Amino acid sequence: MNNIICISGLINSSINENNGGGYRMDGNGKVTCEKIRKLKQSIGSTINTWNNLDTFTDPIVSIRYRRIVPKSLRMSKLFKAKGIPVEKTIVGASFDMTDKTHRHVIVYLLPLDVLFTAITMLESIDKILIDCFDGCLKTKTYSILANSKNRSPEELDFRKRMLAEIEKHGMFQTDFINLIQDIFYIDDVYINTSTVLSDPSDMLITFYDIGLEPEELLSKLELSRNTQYIGNKGEGISYYLTPSQVKSIMNRYPYLVSMSCTKDLNDVKMEDIISKKECNMSIPNPTNEPVIGVIDGDFDHSAYFAEWVEHVNSSLFDKEDTRHGTAVSSLIVDGPSLNPDLEDGCGRFKVKLFSFSGHDDKINQFELYQYIESIVNSNPSIKVWNLSLGSIEEIDRYSISPLAALLDRMQNEKDVIFVVSGTNNEKVDKHRPYIGAPADSINSIVVNAISKDGKIPSYARKGPVLDFYLCPDLCAVGGTVEDPIKVCTGKGISTTSGTSYATCWVTRKLAYLIHYMNCTKEEAKAILIDSAYGWSSAPDKDWDVLGCGILPHHINDILHTPNDEVKLVVKGYCKKYRTYSFDINVPLDKDGNFPYLTKATLCYFPKTSRKQGVDYAQTEIDLHFGRLEGDLKLRPINRNKQGDEGNIIISEDTARHEFRKWDCVKHISEGIKEKARPRKVLYKQRKDSKTDQPWGFYLLKKKRSSNIEDDPNFAMVITFKSIDKKNRFNDFLRIARYTGWYTRELDIDVMNEIYVEGQIELDFD
Repeated sequence: MNNIICISGLINSSINENNGGGYRMDGNGKVTCEKIRKLKQSIGSTINTWNNLDTFTDPIVSIRYRRIVPKSLRMSKLFKAKGIPVEKTIVGASFDMTDKTHRHVIVYLLPLDVLFTAITMLESIDKILIDCFDGCLKTKTYSILANSKNRSPEELDFRKRMLAEIEKHGMFQTDFINLIQDIFYIDDVYINTSTVLSDPSDMLITFYDIGLEPEELLSKLELSRNTQYIGNKGEGISYYLTPSQVKSIMNRYPYLVSMSCTKDLNDVKMEDIISKKECNMSIPNPTNEPVIGVIDGDFDHSAYFAEWVEHVNSSLFDKEDTRHGTAVSSLIVDGPSLNPDLEDGCGRFKVKLFSFSGHDDKINQFELYQYIESIVNSNPSIKVWNLSLGSIEEIDRYSISPLAALLDRMQNEKDVIFVVSGTNNEKVDKHRPYIGAPADSINSIVVNAISKDGKIPSYARKGPVLDFYLCPDLCAVGGTVEDPIKVCTGKGISTTSGTSYATCWVTRKLAYLIHYMNCTKEEAKAILIDSAYGWSSAPDKDWDVLGCGILPHHINDILHTPNDEVKLVVKGYCKKYRTYSFDINVPLDKDGNFPYLTKATLCYFPKTSRKQGVDYAQTEIDLHFGRLEGDLKLRPINRNKQGDEGNIIISEDTARHEFRKWDCVKHISEGIKEKARPRKVLYKQRKDSKTDQPWGFYLLKKKRSSNIEDDPNFAMVITFKSIDKKNRFNDFLRIARYTGWYTRELDIDVMNEIYVEGQIELDFD
């Protein structure tokens, strides 16, 4: 078996020198006078609707596009306010699924006069199309007008004449080109007043950001200044409203409501924990073991492992229930002793348990939000947190829960990582519900459960998040009623099953990688995700339940690879547009070819914004990995051409589903091929070498908005599998060191010894 090799150092960065993809219309598209008049009518209806509402702000306008659109194809001229970048007028985003296909709905805060100006511009475009293009402008003609490169003399002459005619109608060339693109991709314009909340209860309501401070907005809405709220201007602010307040808002200001959710999370049901027998187990006293933070229920101090748990009580207790908090802590501290058949090789961990309980098996999401934020901020030494609380209610398809947004923000800003349970299906019927909050966190590791024999249990729930993000991330053993997990609930050994307990096994492995193997949170998450994927090139057919796959249970199976595989972990950070290295030199076979199958897994923790709806992640890192085929050029193993020079058109839908654009976990793999053959060296950068040649990668960082500051750290796991079954581990390690990489082996014995030595307290007296 081979160890994992961590490398760092030989990574460069550069700015974006590409001017983008230019203007375009899809396929055989066209813009007709009929389309223009229909759009003009919808804008007129929007103005009339707004004038009949009780308002105190600029219009909040929803624009429905013909499909999912990238930033470059969103409205750029039609509704542009003078002196304000269009991206700064966006206050939300969702998907429309009326025809069973995803279409973007972007919400804008626009001055009323901009809508009137848009009607005037549409009237001008209408006249130009009638006078110059017989009432219809097709894609081919538009392409000639928009781009002059590589045109025939006849096309250039036509372009010159048509642009001159357009200017005679009083419109600049660039304005015309922009407006036609806007008209083509915009499907409808309206004010959304259809937000309906059945049986209003105490709720967390999020309003669109109209530029007011929280106290100012409360005053405008005639709500008490003492109304509680959570969140911030970046992620969105949610207000805690009573049923009467909710009803009043929905009657007067429905267009202001961006999203809503219940204030309570249903606690994990305790009836599945059944006491079986008295506990006669023992455990040595703790020494210098790592500490894991746990946020859960109360703790029974009569448990045999009580010395391993530092218990911090919440002042918000309504009643005591020690079973769940004690059970979760027992698995994190001493899971393999309780379950010898589930030995994972991670040893024992200390737990700092922060208890939180609610009323009638419900947890107030508002109070839990404040509690988590407080304890994470006041315990910076704790890097790994276990959270096994979740809602019985399904997540909203088009918005993130406030609690998940908090977890994502803290993991972007702080050196912490959460492991969150995927929540249980309490009904256990044929309907498999979506996961419950806060399992909709995209930066956390969200865990679903499997049975001991690898099957999906009846209590499993499903993703994705925001109809896109792969969730859960992976699966671990959570047990079943027939074959449960053993836990300690105090004086007794009990049996149980559920995602809470699957989460504990992942928490242990994550903490082992971070504390004993000295991995960053990015490296640790990437290693776990890569192990769950294995050699599959895509998620399992049950991806909505299993996520990336089933995590190997024993740490040896995660940190070791077969003799015919070499696994490299590359870490760095993305400061500029392009982050790259073309110095991953690999050994060749005797014929001078690459005898490998390869795969790569990338993880990073992006900045997020809940108020942006389905456009939640604010930073995208696009992964390209493959053989070097020229100066600063690669041939990616998945044929990814995003960001390549030239007019290469890749639809947003393709980019998202084939290349996982905007997902913070990316995995590409060539898979296992029985008849695979060695591949040729495409570019001999080192002509003097007949034994090794370079592969490489580059990462392209993109942002939702130009004013976002986010330079995320990343980790990428790269695996080379020898087709000829030879063990080339020593060759890889030697070449990496010779090339100039800083290298370290994740050797379990050596790293454990280093950890122990590092925890010794020196007495200088």
